Amino acid sequence: MKNMNKNKLIKWIIILLMLIILVIIILLAIIKNTDFSNLPDPPTSDPAEMVVNRNVKQVTVTNNYFMVKEIIDNYYNYCKDLNTTKDDIETYKLQLSGQELQNFVQDGIKEKKEFANNAIYNMLDETYMQEFNITQDSIEKNFAIQYNPEIVIKNMYEISNSINVNTYFVSGIYCDISNKKSNSFYLAVTLDMLNNTFKIYPEEYLKKHECNNVKVGDTLEINIESVANKNYNTFEYEIKNVEDICKEYFYNFKYSALCDTEYSYEMLDNEYKELKFGSVDKYKEYIKSHIDKIEIMNFNKYNTYDNDKYTQYVYVDRNEKFYIINASSITDYKVFLDNYTIDNPQFLEKYNSANTVQRVGYNIQKCLDAINDADYTYVYNKLDSQFKNNSYPTEKDFTNSIKSKLFETNKVSSVSSSNEGNIYVYKMVIEDKNDQTKKQNLTVIMKLLEGTDFTMSFSFE
Repeated sequence: MKNMNKNKLIKWIIILLMLIILVIIILLAIIKNTDFSNLPDPPTSDPAEMVVNRNVKQVTVTNNYFMVKEIIDNYYNYCKDLNTTKDDIETYKLQLSGQELQNFVQDGIKEKKEFANNAIYNMLDETYMQEFNITQDSIEKNFAIQYNPEIVIKNMYEISNSINVNTYFVSGIYCDISNKKSNSFYLAVTLDMLNNTFKIYPEEYLKKHECNNVKVGDTLEINIESVANKNYNTFEYEIKNVEDICKEYFYNFKYSALCDTEYSYEMLDNEYKELKFGSVDKYKEYIKSHIDKIEIMNFNKYNTYDNDKYTQYVYVDRNEKFYIINASSITDYKVFLDNYTIDNPQFLEKYNSANTVQRVGYNIQKCLDAINDADYTYVYNKLDSQFKNNSYPTEKDFTNSIKSKLFETNKVSSVSSSNEGNIYVYKMVIEDKNDQTKKQNLTVIMKLLEGTDFTMSFSFE
């Protein structure tokens, strides 16, 4: 029985092998009789014959943006190092004194300046240096700056020079935070993505060659096949996370508000700045009165919300102040300085699903946030007209009263509520967030209006 099964298995194996051989013979016959002369040639692998898009476009790839910005950061830090002084050399951990300490400082200054000189010389495009007679001996004279800069990118555009090489045209400011001033810059940075190398074209070169005002849709025929490695002009490709992006938006606004107020006004959402300020002069007054808080603005926590046209970043800094940024891309975003002037989608969803008592609570919190932001106009405009005329005929009267009764930073420590029809009464204890021993009793009477609007009156006890 076993031999019969074995013979049967061998028989099937032989049949299978014969079928495989037959299929191979048929395929060979088909190939032999096929005319391949009319088939098209395969695509060329020569990069020179491949199409390169020369049109200028706005940078939208986040990691490319950060690569270019890091190069510019390093470039301006080296420009500062060209002006290194004894104050820039760390000595506090050293047990040196007298001549030894002096020698250490002098060697440190020399080493830092030499490194910066070599770095900048090898970052710059060779054609630029030839045309403008830049030598290694003239680097310090032409590129030294006096302070440690914080970089803010205003615009970044790119074109393709070849398959692996792109050039980025970047405008922005480098900020002197301690003196609250800034200088504008315009540079081009060429990246060789194959060799991870780059070179920089300063603004004077771009002006000479009429490339200092590029915009989306322009066509530039600039052929660059590669960028030579000079040791100081290499970069690494890094993947940035959501927190990196959040910090970029946050500190771009902070540095602009401190050093270039008019540009920070441009960063605001158009509808928002019209509602909250109405003019750049009003905004400048706001910045001036809030300068101490802006100086200590620090990134603390955030949430992100995806919408159809943008991603919304909601920040809370260490002073519990809200900031909102709506970003369509890394270079296209708008800033909101509070969460009460315009209702964002998350608030609307929460408000519309809440009962009337909760809605009154949300509105009271808006008013407290406005008072904490010294935005007395917002609250004054919400006062019942009869109450306003009788108690606070001018906004100045209202502002003085609030300042005398409440605190710089307020929070609700306890609350009770009641209502008579559509009139809601909230009795609260307001606490000084910075000194919990300081309290103020406050009663708010509110009427809900259409949408998220409301009107109110109040009294202190």
